[in-house]
This record gives sequence, C-alpha cells and structure tokens, in this order.
Amino acid sequence: MTKNHLVVIQLEGDLETNGFTVTLAVSAESPFNLLQFPTLSRVGQLPSNGPLAAAIRQWQQDYGELTQFSRKSVSSDSNRNISSRALTPYKIQVSGSINPLIDICQETSQSLATLFKQWLHTESFLELEAVLRGAVDRKSAVRVLIQTSVNALHLLPWHQWSFIEDYPNAEVAIGAREFEDHRANDIPSRMAAKVNILAILGNSDNIDVGADEAILNSLPGARVQFLVQPSRQEFTEHLHDQPWDILFFAGHSDTENGEGIIQLNQTRTLTISEIEYGVKEAIAQGLQLAIFNSCNGLGLAHALSRLQLPQMIVMREALPDHVAHEFLKSFLKGFANGLPFYQAEREARQRLQALEDEFPCASWLPLIYQHPAKMPPSWRSLRYPSPSTKLSTSLTLSALTPIQKLTRLALASFVVTSVVMGIRFLGGWQPLEFWAFNSLMQWKSPEPPDDRLLLITINETDVTYQNNQGYRRDGSLSNQALADLLTILTPHNPAVIGIDIVRDRPLAPDIVLEKTVIPTFFVCKGEVRSLNDPATSAPKDVPLERLGFSDAADDPDRRVRRQPIGMSPAEGCDTDKSLSYQLARFYLHKVHRIEDRLNPQGRLVISDRTFPQLRQHQGPYHRASMGGYEVLLNYRRPLSEGTLATTISLESILSGAVEANQLEEWVRDRIILIGTTARSFNDYSLTPLGDMAGVELHGQMVSQIISAVLDDRPLLTVWPQWGDALWIMVWTMGAGGLAIYFHRRYGLMLAAAGTLCSLSGLCWVALNLGLWLPLMPTAIACTAVMAILQHQYLIPIPDWNRS
Repeated sequence: MTKNHLVVIQLEGDLETNGFTVTLAVSAESPFNLLQFPTLSRVGQLPSNGPLAAAIRQWQQDYGELTQFSRKSVSSDSNRNISSRALTPYKIQVSGSINPLIDICQETSQSLATLFKQWLHTESFLELEAVLRGAVDRKSAVRVLIQTSVNALHLLPWHQWSFIEDYPNAEVAIGAREFEDHRANDIPSRMAAKVNILAILGNSDNIDVGADEAILNSLPGARVQFLVQPSRQEFTEHLHDQPWDILFFAGHSDTENGEGIIQLNQTRTLTISEIEYGVKEAIAQGLQLAIFNSCNGLGLAHALSRLQLPQMIVMREALPDHVAHEFLKSFLKGFANGLPFYQAEREARQRLQALEDEFPCASWLPLIYQHPAKMPPSWRSLRYPSPSTKLSTSLTLSALTPIQKLTRLALASFVVTSVVMGIRFLGGWQPLEFWAFNSLMQWKSPEPPDDRLLLITINETDVTYQNNQGYRRDGSLSNQALADLLTILTPHNPAVIGIDIVRDRPLAPDIVLEKTVIPTFFVCKGEVRSLNDPATSAPKDVPLERLGFSDAADDPDRRVRRQPIGMSPAEGCDTDKSLSYQLARFYLHKVHRIEDRLNPQGRLVISDRTFPQLRQHQGPYHRASMGGYEVLLNYRRPLSEGTLATTISLESILSGAVEANQLEEWVRDRIILIGTTARSFNDYSLTPLGDMAGVELHGQMVSQIISAVLDDRPLLTVWPQWGDALWIMVWTMGAGGLAIYFHRRYGLMLAAAGTLCSLSGLCWVALNLGLWLPLMPTAIACTAVMAILQHQYLIPIPDWNRS
C-alpha cells in the first residue's frame, strides 16, 4: 500500500545571473503532524537561464496583446477608476485568415514550454528528479509545492514538468517561502452541515458574472451569500459577520507593481491591505479557501499568503470569460462530489486544454497557492469542520481513492465481524437471536393440516363429563375412560396411539398392552429434563418398548425451539427415546415399511433423510443447556389457530356424538395423540407461536419427522460458525459499500433501511427453506460498519498506510 506524499521544492537564487540552489524534501503526509521531518532531502542546482527569463516576458507581452474582453482591470487615475479590457472570446477573421495574434501567442507559449523543459533537464536537477521518482510510487497522491521568492517562476508552466505529467495523481502548487503556522488558534468545531461561501460579484462590465452565480447556486450542501458590487464597508462587515469556509470573487482584478487589486464596483477598487483586519478575522473563524475567478491573481495570492490564508486558487494572467466559467464549473463539480482538492483542480485545469484553439494557454491559467503548513480541504471537511479536520482534512473518507476506500471497507468489515462473532460466541446476542427467530416463525408461510394425525383433547368440559358419568378420575383421564376410548378406536384401525398424559399408577385391568391390537405408547418424564419437577414414572405394567419421554428442551427464555429425539435414561424414566420419535418411527415402519438407523457419524437416518444433531456453539446456541440427540423444531404454522391436525374432544367420542363413518375417516391409519388441553392441569409450553398444549407440541414434533421423510419438508439447520462469519462479513461489505456511495444523510438512511429490510426478507425466505440465518448479529454488524464509515466521512481518521 502506497502513501500520499508532500514534495517541497525550494529554489534560492535568481534566473538570469546566478541560477538556483534547489532543495528537494519528500514527506509522507501524517494526519497529526503536517510538518513532520522529511523522509528524504537532497540539494541540487539549476543554472541561470537568460533566454528563459526573456521567454517569460515575451509570453506575457504576446498574451497581453489578446486582451479585450477579460476579467482584467487597469487603473486610469490615482483613485483607480477602472476601464476594462478582455481576451477575445473567439477567433477573429483578419483578411480571410485566423487572427495572427493567437498564432503568435501559441508559438511563444510553445517556445517558453520548450525552454522550461530543457532547463529542468540539466544534469543536477535530473538527479533530483530520479531520487524523487524512486521515493514516490506512481499511484501516490502527490502534492508538489514550489517555494520561491522569484515571482517570475510562478508564471512558469510547472504542470508540463515530466514528473507531473507522468504521475496521474500529482499536482503542483505555489507556496510562500515565509509563513507561520497558527494551528494553536484553530476554531472550535461546529456542525454547520453546509459549506458557507461568501461570493463577491464585483464590477461586471463586458463580462458575465451571472454564470458564476448560477454555478455556485447549483452546489450541493452549500449556503452562498452573494454581495453584488458591494461597498468596502459592506464587504468588510460580512467578513466579520459569521464564519466563512470559502471566499469567492468574480469580476475584474489585476496585479500592479506586485500588488493585487479587485474592482468591487464601477467606482471602487480594493487592495487586500485595505481589508486586512476583516480577512484576518475570517481566517480566525475558519476561512479555508479563496477562489479568485478573475485576471492576474498572483498579487492577490501573495498578499493573502502573508495573512496565512490556507489555500487559494488564482489565475496567472488575463482570464477569458468562457474559460472562467468552464474552470469554475468543472472544479466545483469534482470538488463537491468528493474529489480531493488537488485532484479536482488538476482535472478542471486539464479540461481547459480543449479550449486552446480559441483561448491560447487556457490550461496554464489556474494555479493553487498553498500555505505550506496547511492541508487542503475536502468538501466534507468544509461542511463539518472540527478541530481534527482543521489539521487533517484530506484524510476524510471522501478524499480517498477507490482502492483506499475498499481497503478501509474490508478492514472495518473484518473488525466488526470479528467483534460480533466474539460476542456471539459468548452468548451475547442469544436473546436477540431468539426474538428474531420468534418473529420470523410467526410470519412463516402457513401450511395445511397434517392429515396423518388425529388429536384427541381433554379440556375442562371433558373433565366434567367424566365426573358426571361416574368415572373414577385421577388426573385429567380416568383408567376407565381410557379403556372405553381405546375400545371405541380399535375397530377403526389407527396406526398407533400415543397417550401424552403422565400416569404413574397401574392401568385398568382391561388395558393389557400385550394383547392390544393397536400399539399404544405412554410417557414418563425424567428429572433432568425439567426445571424443578421430580421424575414421573410410567405405569408399572407398560413395557419399555411402548414408552417414550415427554421432556421438552427449553431454551434460556423458556421457549421450545428444539425437538429431543433421544437421551440417556433418567432414574424413574427408563426410556432413551422421545414419545414423538417412538410414534413417528412406528408409523413409518408399519404404514410405509421405512426403517431408521444411525450412520457412521452417529446421525439418525430415516429412509434417506438425515436428521442433523444440534450441538453446543452451533447457530445461536452458546449458553443453552444441550443434552442428548436434539434437532431444531421447524414448526408447522397452521392456516388458522388450532388446525395442526384434525382435533376432536374426549366427550365427543365417548358420548357417541361422532358418527361411525366420520370416526372411521378420522382414525384409520392415523397417528392418534391423546392429551390434555385444560389450563388447570398446566401442561402448556412457551413456543415461538405462543402457548401450546403438550399434546399439540408432540403433534408438531411427530409431524416434523414424518413430513421430513415422506414429504421432503425442510428440517431446520444452521451453518457452522465460519459460515455465519462469512455471511456477516459479506453483508457488512455490502452495507459499507452503500454507506460510502450514499453517504449523504437521507441517502444513508434509505440505504440502511433497504439493507435491513433486504436482510430480514432473505432470512425469512431462508427460514421457509429450512435455514436459520443469524439475522440480528448481521443487522448489528451492518449498522456498525455503516456508522463507522459515515463517521469517517464526517471526522478524519488516522491513515498511516494510504495508497
């Protein structure tokens, strides 16, 4: 990864007599110490060059011959009442040929450029250039600062130096030889949310400053205060009035005897010294940049640099009106859209070359005049100034190249993903993940009832019915009522019957399981599978192969999301198989001739369907108690409440209210589950779908097994931890990319909302397909990455390894 560099070239001497001592210093720019000790320093020579000095003067003279309608002002008396001249804005036909003055100016500029390049090709300077090229990567963003007190060198086309042309991210600026760093007096931070621009539209005779006004008005995130041909007092008062980020001037200006002059209105001109106190106050309040879209601005730049203004853009010579508009439009568009200051100026300057058939040397005119101790601003840093951005504004995210942004995005994504996964491993997101699962399950696509099950329920009315019929009831179901129920069901040939009622007393004499044609399974409950309840045994005369445990695997929030299939037998409950598994495997074997087995990895396989065992540290399960063989329970969300399967009451069957043919249809070859729904017996569990009676919960579990085998219904699975981490990182990369692209306030809000909605929708689709994805950790990670990158847009970040 390459670094951004500041290259300072100091030239001491003169052009015509003694030549120059050249000092080259290269520094890797630091966010905290802009004047850090150079990483490289060399000294060389440039010889005197009288022909080059003469060529500069000749170019100025020939270029000046073209002035007729430019933004140049010339004093006509001691009070500087101004008459305007300007550069012809189009080719003029002279005796059938193109204006010869344009050809002369072009020839002079070419001659000057040739002599300049030859001068830089002297042996001593070439050695310095070779050292510079070896120290700076071609992809680096390079600011080249020319420091010299010889004003003639400010007029040279430094942008045609081969180093600047070969390095696409390099640009040259002029810097004062003497300067002060008032960093200790930086202004306090202020959340302006707008770039404050004071725009002075001076005398506009023969030029169109209205186009400048329109360009400024089109800037995003800017608040522009226009002063049209103001008085000196009005201009000064506005400089003091409030903090300004940019000072802009359009109109006539000139440099006379090294002093810069602007024409405020038709009768009044002004030098910088006449508004010195106002300018100093503006700088103290945060003025960062002055743009003089007017002629001969070097005198203005020299004066403002003595007041320690951080940055200026001025024009070397007379400025054609059309060139002024094109440069301003291109520069401000690129700068406001996030280009670094130097890069925006370079691109705008290079665009002017297309105008040089009509406006010779148009691309020579723009010039950055830079305070050596200040960093150039970004549009973002001007909108949200703070003490830190005053020191390192170019390090905001908006100032970085695409590769730099991608690198920061990848780093932020990796760090956030690592932190989120670490917290997840410690169980920190577990409550949120369970909540998200509940929400998605409640919106899961509904499914029709499972017609292979019949639920016979016992509610309060059924309990009362037994009492009225004289049954000796102990609990919700008496032995005699159970015997009568089995007698009624047996002729209709159910596949298997499950009694989800814990009974630790002997069965009635007429319930002899060995002689029962229809296999009937009973339940027991182990002590280790409940909260504080003791173990409850099955009836003494029930053989082990007709027994299943009824324990549910509660999560830390007391909700059931897991289905136990097997566990070690507990004292008082000798079976190692759950009731739901016993009923399902018996049904599949009896009705469909399907066997179950364990594969070499110890996984349960029924037919060709493998039931993935859930273990500790899979999915969100990091703090939950895990035991035995458990799978995630993919609840069948019914079309309407209570329609998991056909459901009838105990009284309806015992009283004969159900016709024989109807009972035949409901019972034949079905799995019959008998259980209590009466609230007084407290056989309810919390589930993602709400409270659910034990008989219904076992129905869900039985249905999951047989539906997975017979209907290829999805079983819920989770990815391994590395899969979840990769998923989160991909989403954070995408969310971070949106934060970079839509970094404005409302765009970012829409991007964040779109990201979270898309994530939720995809997780819902995945759940319907049988995959539980980490919704909440991903949402938190995406939000964190977007916040981090937005923070980097607003506040600069240390960057020790920039490309």
